[in-house]
Amino acid sequence: MKISRNLAICMFFYVDYTEENVKKYNNRLEDFGNVEICYNIEPNQPILVSMERIRNDPESYHLYSDNTSVDEEETDNVIHAL
Repeated sequence: MKISRNLAICMFFYVDYTEENVKKYNNRLEDFGNVEICYNIEPNQPILVSMERIRNDPESYHLYSDNTSVDEEETDNVIHAL
C-alpha cells in the first residue's frame, strides 16, 4: 500500500483522513519547526524526525510522496493499516 504524506500525517496524529484534518495537522506539524514526517522501516508507522537527520541518514529515513488530495481508495486502505 502506498501512503501519501497527507495520509501519514493523519495516521501519526490518529485522526480521520479528511481534507480538514490534513490542513489542521499539517499546520501543527509546521509549528514543531524543522521536522518532517517520514518512516524508518514500515510506511504505516510514521515518525517525526529533524530534517537535518533525514538529510544526513537517507538510508534510514524515507519521506512520503506528496499527494495533496484525499483519495477514497487510500482512505479505505488506512483502516486496514491501522
